[in-house]
Amino acid sequence: VRVRFAPSPTGALHLGGARTALYNYLFAKANNGRCVLRIEDTDTERNVPGSAQQLQESLKWLGVRFDEGPNIGGKFGPYIQSERLKHYQQYSRQLVQEQHSVYCCFCTAERLQSMRSQSWATGGYDRRCRTLSTKQASEYLQMGLPHTVRLKIPEDGVTTVVDQIYGEVHVPNNTVDDQILMKSDGYPTYHFANVVDDHQMEISHVFRGEEWLLSTAKHLTLYKAFGWEPPTFAHLPLLRSSTGEKLSKRKHNAHLEHYRERGFLPEALVNFLALLGWSPKSGQEIFTMDCLVQSFSMEGVSKRGVAVDEAKLEWMNGLHFKRKSQSERGRQELVLGLQKCLKESGLYVESRMVSDSYLEQVFQLLEGRISLLPKIPSEASYFWRDPVPNREGLCVVNNAAQILGTIAIKLDQCEDSWEAIHAALKSAAAEACMPYSLVMLQCRLAITGTKNSTGLVGVMATIGKEVSQRRLQTAISLCQ
Repeated sequence: VRVRFAPSPTGALHLGGARTALYNYLFAKANNGRCVLRIEDTDTERNVPGSAQQLQESLKWLGVRFDEGPNIGGKFGPYIQSERLKHYQQYSRQLVQEQHSVYCCFCTAERLQSMRSQSWATGGYDRRCRTLSTKQASEYLQMGLPHTVRLKIPEDGVTTVVDQIYGEVHVPNNTVDDQILMKSDGYPTYHFANVVDDHQMEISHVFRGEEWLLSTAKHLTLYKAFGWEPPTFAHLPLLRSSTGEKLSKRKHNAHLEHYRERGFLPEALVNFLALLGWSPKSGQEIFTMDCLVQSFSMEGVSKRGVAVDEAKLEWMNGLHFKRKSQSERGRQELVLGLQKCLKESGLYVESRMVSDSYLEQVFQLLEGRISLLPKIPSEASYFWRDPVPNREGLCVVNNAAQILGTIAIKLDQCEDSWEAIHAALKSAAAEACMPYSLVMLQCRLAITGTKNSTGLVGVMATIGKEVSQRRLQTAISLCQ
């Protein structure tokens, strides 16, 4: 088994492209095969500088590891199409010389543009140059006229695409245009380079997006022209937005970096992407990469388009967040990530409050409440910054200053531990003859500035007595 992921470097990696890369990787690993990365950069007008490197970095972050490719090597390299031009030109010359399956097209760009505006939708290219005599075509070539090389699509009958997901798809040949294979600048089109590379790299299975399904008829015609055996094809269903639209990088921010920047874990994204179109027989929803390798098969992939449900992704992220925090290595990765978020939000304060041990305590207290690292500085800022209370929102009982004063005294007399702080708060409530829950609410507002913080005793034990006392004194002065 040999599969490939072949993105074009035209910008950030689309979520659908990330899923395609993942499916190729899982299939290869599940079948003891090899997964190849190939950069298809022959559409020079659309290439974005630096995006090839960004694609590779994004996939590495996701956990998709290739066996061959740029910066990796392999016996079928180079793995960047712009470095393989001699191969395409060689095979193009071969087909032109045989004269059976391709022809040279000398139509000018102006004529083609005129056809597009007038009748392209009804008939495509009119195949004017297909009827040129061999003599006439030779004369034009000797004159050095600019030309493309087009594929001769059969004028009648059907081409049958056998797809692992869609079954047999019959494409009437009279609906398929005579595809340009080589452009006048000597560069191949996607369709030509794709077929040549897949053959030369001995690709056994091609998994790609549904949008390429009908184009496969052209590719099969080309395989037949060369006398090559085509690979097995499987076209993956489209990803859609919550409103049913095709997922767009521009409109829906549907690129991998967008989710990475928002703090989603690679483990959660791998899990989520795997289930966008694939249903395991077990009905299981939570997977690690290793579990996916053991469970994945193309038989479970649906042909129906699937909506990207961000609420479900965030739920999955929470579960993977919890799993990650349970291992020493995972906690360290989370700590480093949170330290970065704190720096970016301006909360990277005294060293004690950004130490590994302090942040690990924060994670324990927030478990199940927050699943995205970048949300922690804003939704739990009280671990690093004193709240800015106002009297109206702070005083929830008539004698708030007296109660907070009692808490401060009790806190000063106890040890700096969860048990001792809990006992001090219980004692303050009993002394004030007030419900414990009301005392806790008053203290919570003073310490955290919010009614909805995580466990108050845990917060006070984590930030320490000195910080807790400072916040209590600030609140007392406001409530007097």
